[in-house]
Amino acid sequence: SGDVWIGLHEIDPLDGSNMQWVGCEDPIYRNFAVPDPSSTPDDSKCFTVDFTGQWKSERCDQKFGFVCEENMGQCDFDRMYPGTGCGVASPQKSEVTLSDCLNNCRNIPIQPGGEECWGVGFYLNYAQEDCWMFLTVDPEACAKNNFQFASIDMYIKTCFTQTVNSTVVSDNSNSISPESSCLIQYSTSQTEVASVSTSTLPDVTTQSMALEKTSPQYSTETCFCPCETNSTLSLEEVLARIKRELTVDKKETSAYIRTKTCAEDDRRSSQFIGFGGIVFIAIEIGFFILLDFPNVINMFRLLKKNVYSR
Repeated sequence: SGDVWIGLHEIDPLDGSNMQWVGCEDPIYRNFAVPDPSSTPDDSKCFTVDFTGQWKSERCDQKFGFVCEENMGQCDFDRMYPGTGCGVASPQKSEVTLSDCLNNCRNIPIQPGGEECWGVGFYLNYAQEDCWMFLTVDPEACAKNNFQFASIDMYIKTCFTQTVNSTVVSDNSNSISPESSCLIQYSTSQTEVASVSTSTLPDVTTQSMALEKTSPQYSTETCFCPCETNSTLSLEEVLARIKRELTVDKKETSAYIRTKTCAEDDRRSSQFIGFGGIVFIAIEIGFFILLDFPNVINMFRLLKKNVYSR
């Protein structure tokens, strides 16, 4: 009846896009309600899921139900859509029976980019390969991109079941920050740097501010570099400068660039649609040319008559 916690949370106070699950694992699949969750208010560091399946950032002291994950065994193809095809491009194809097709999809390992076989289209008695396996990062890609086709049956792999436990006692914590062992913490230290004498640098004694990054998954290293002038920046200014240097323009990322490029679609139905469009456009243009053809003939006759009269 409402949003529930999913355990995803921000772990870096300087980078709102850096987030992990409660087991300190990075999410390989993202389904945020807003394109850039780091643009939400700074105190919204924990994530919920709504009834549409989208993730939203909330203050960690809000009161919601929560979702726990438990390994229930092998995934199965519980959902079947008869007379429906999957519109995801570049499937893996083979000429096998339906049962072998579903087993092959289960056994395909997760790809380096996080793609997994989530959907199968089976075209019985097709002249070529009957089994089409769709590898995507989004488990619901075939459910979202489908089309009606009488000879195809689509199967979507389901890895989730649900039960409700109403006896769990809520935690009345009022902390707005995630209670997590994955958080990255920053502290400052003042360290005297010994004087350095080289052919290019004068003797200097500087006071440097080092950021020590400590968390369970990172080793602690401190690097001291001699400066030609004394540093007068405050901690907030140092952190702001680091954040500016680490900020990446979304339009330069590969994920954004892929949204502006076309994916190859080698399905025969797509080729028929393309050829049909070309023929339709050619007929339309030819129709208007034929309508004006008598006028063109009369224009040339008139032009010829004027030339001879001169």
